[in-house]
Amino acid sequence: MITALTIKRIRPCGIKERFRAVFSPYEIKVKHIQDKYLGLNMLHITYIQKDSIVRFKKIKRAVHADFTETLCAYDVVLPRSLGFKRFDSTEYSCRLCINASEEYICRLGVKPDRLRISLYDPIGKFVNAAERLIGYTKSLKIATKALSFYEAENERLMCEYGATLLIRDKLDEVLPCDILVAPQTITEPISVTSSTVIFTGSTPKVSVGGIVYDSFKVSLPPCFEGIKPEELSNTYFLSALYSLEKMKWLGGLRNFA
Repeated sequence: MITALTIKRIRPCGIKERFRAVFSPYEIKVKHIQDKYLGLNMLHITYIQKDSIVRFKKIKRAVHADFTETLCAYDVVLPRSLGFKRFDSTEYSCRLCINASEEYICRLGVKPDRLRISLYDPIGKFVNAAERLIGYTKSLKIATKALSFYEAENERLMCEYGATLLIRDKLDEVLPCDILVAPQTITEPISVTSSTVIFTGSTPKVSVGGIVYDSFKVSLPPCFEGIKPEELSNTYFLSALYSLEKMKWLGGLRNFA
C-alpha cells in the first residue's frame, strides 16, 4: 500500500473562525482507495493546517501507515526523525527516457546509415534498450562496465537480427554521436557538439554540452483521474505506482504531455 500526504493550508477568516482555530488548529482526513482491477491500494491523508505548524506526530498517531515512502509535494519538508521520508525514485524516469528517445528517433525519420546512436549504461541495467534502438542505426555503440551482459546480448542480436553492437568500457569511446541515450544519471564529463541530442533519466551531475532532455511529462491515464492528489505531478504519481505498486504496464506510456 502506498501513502500519500496532502498538506492543505487554510487561513481562518473572521473572528469566530480564528477563535476556533486556536482550539482546533488542524484536521486530519483519511481516504482509503482500493481498486482490485488496477491493483491499487492507496491511503490518502489530508492534513488541514490552520496555523503555522504541521503536527507530524499527530498524523502518525492518528493514522496507522508506512511513512517511509510518502508521496507528497516537493515543498513539504518531512521529519526523518519521526520516520517520514519522501518517495523519490528515478526508476520510472529512466524508462520514460528510453521511450522518449525512441519516439524522437522515430519522428526524425533518418535512415539508419546516417544516424549515429550511443547508449550509456554503466552497470548494465538497461540492456533491453539496445534491442529497441539497434534498428535505427547502422552500428549502435554501447558504453558500459558490464561487458559480459552486453557481449551476451550482442550474440543474441546477431542471431536474431544480424545486427551487432560496438561495445566499449569508456563513454568517450562511443563519441561523437548524433543521439546519446543515458537512462541513468550522467556523472562524468563528456565532450559533445552543440547539436548532439542527449536523453537522460535525471539532471546530469556534471556540465554537459548538446541539447539535453532530462525531464519527461506524461498525460495521466483516465483510470487515475480523481485518484491522483492534485498537487502531485502526473509523472511523480505514476512513478510511485510503477515502483511501489509494481504497475509495470505504465512503463509503456508514450503519451508525452
